[in-house]
Amino acid sequence: MESCLHDRYRERCHARTIDPGQVPEEKIHHRIRIDMTKVDHFVEFINRPYFYQDVSYGTKFLKLDSGETIEMPNVVRTVTRSTMISQYIQFCQEKFEPLSRTTLFKILEVRQASQRKSLQGLDNTAADGSAGFQKIEMIVDDLEKERMNRQWCAEVKERLKSGKRYLKTNYRVHCNPEEALCPDHCRKFSLSDEQDPDFQEKCSHQHTENCNECQNLRNVLDEVEDKIRGPFWIPYGSEHRDDLLYDFKLAQRDIFERKAHIVLSVDQEAAKQDQLKTISTNQNCALVIMDWAMKFLQLKYREKQSDWFGKRGLSWNISTVITRDPNLEGRLELRSYAHLFDACQ
Repeated sequence: MESCLHDRYRERCHARTIDPGQVPEEKIHHRIRIDMTKVDHFVEFINRPYFYQDVSYGTKFLKLDSGETIEMPNVVRTVTRSTMISQYIQFCQEKFEPLSRTTLFKILEVRQASQRKSLQGLDNTAADGSAGFQKIEMIVDDLEKERMNRQWCAEVKERLKSGKRYLKTNYRVHCNPEEALCPDHCRKFSLSDEQDPDFQEKCSHQHTENCNECQNLRNVLDEVEDKIRGPFWIPYGSEHRDDLLYDFKLAQRDIFERKAHIVLSVDQEAAKQDQLKTISTNQNCALVIMDWAMKFLQLKYREKQSDWFGKRGLSWNISTVITRDPNLEGRLELRSYAHLFDACQ
């Protein structure tokens, strides 16, 4: 109590001799509305097909502020949120000013997607490419057991992991321009057939740059092949070297096919976006996409062994029609149709 009275006395003395002071002003914090142009730019980037994978079963319902409910198919996010944001920031360098990382994470939290738990129905090319990296790592382990340098084996494994991560994440972003100075990123050069002139398209520029990540992937594969062929290890039999070399060639082919498939998917998505722009301005046009969805196996209540073994099944094909509906104020209308076809036909 005495200390409080002493403090008040000092305050009064300070007011009489110097200045009574002023009440501190309260700072008013205003909420800043997010620029919808930047939001649309980010949403358009994350809607690309190599970030998500459709699920053949299950739907979700999205309720809008107007009360309208939209039915959407389930999707699985194939990359992490931090990787998507890092790629987007790299994509926007010197071209577009993106939103902050915190805001981008909040947008991805609102846009929910299922976690990949079941590995059934994976893309064959993607699965074989991933298995190719694992196979080469197993070959390096075999070389290490046969008196290969351990430090070299550890470095090769790290370089293989870096190459696998690059194909899964940043390589798609690098292939986004149609014409790039690097031959590994130029879609016109990569998708042209060397032997058939009808499937060739010449580039209007010179390929004067090299990608360090793409070159690292080729170099590490060449080094592994040289080690297998060279006298740097001791095989336990005459056929051991041939077996490792055969497995390496298959794994190398799967990895390069995975890389080519990524370039093809980026080019197909760019063509699809161009067609959607044409449809949005022309009411008499429509885009029809037909794709194989999954295998449908018939199931009976009681089946004999002769009915179960050798079941051929039916192919489930999905046809998607995208048109412009004048009743939707210029927006695009999406309709899907499922068809069952005999697998033997």
